[in-house]
Amino acid sequence: VYKRQGFAMAQAIIMVVGLFVCSRKLVPLLFKWVDASRSSEVFILTVLCLCIGTAYLTSLTGLSLALGAFLAGMIVADTDFRHRAMGDILPLKDVFVSFFFVSLGMFFNFDVLFEQTGAVLLLLFAFLFGKGLIASLAAMFMRFPPRAAWLSGVGLAQFGEFGFVLLQLATKENVVSSEAIGPLLNAGILSTVSY
Repeated sequence: VYKRQGFAMAQAIIMVVGLFVCSRKLVPLLFKWVDASRSSEVFILTVLCLCIGTAYLTSLTGLSLALGAFLAGMIVADTDFRHRAMGDILPLKDVFVSFFFVSLGMFFNFDVLFEQTGAVLLLLFAFLFGKGLIASLAAMFMRFPPRAAWLSGVGLAQFGEFGFVLLQLATKENVVSSEAIGPLLNAGILSTVSY
């Protein structure tokens, strides 16, 4: 078991290091060739293929698709074409946000909401007020103006998108059962929808 885990860890480290080497050497050349074509469609497709391909490659080594997408974003952000990529991909943001919220809705479990209403409401209260208060206090500690600190608390109060990724990964790796994670998942979805 330990040998298999060690091999998987080594494979993941090699993949991440390889991605960063490629991001320094090959990706800038790729974007220069694509930019020479003067086609915005080809540029958008290249950015999308790079992001999806990176996520897929990382998933082959046992890492999550979300981590792969994060690494792909870092790779694109490290090039001279990051502003153009952001400007060209921005119109697709609404499509991806729609997919995100639709997929969240599919995870919502009404049985858990009715059977464990108290737990879901307590967790929802903790996200909206507890997490918001901690974010506001942290901003005040860093000497932000009171209005900026309050806006930070409001903006960061909901359950984060990466939290959903961690919950799914914890369930997949049998760290926690799906029954135990149900109230947390429901409260997280409600906190996100409430914003």
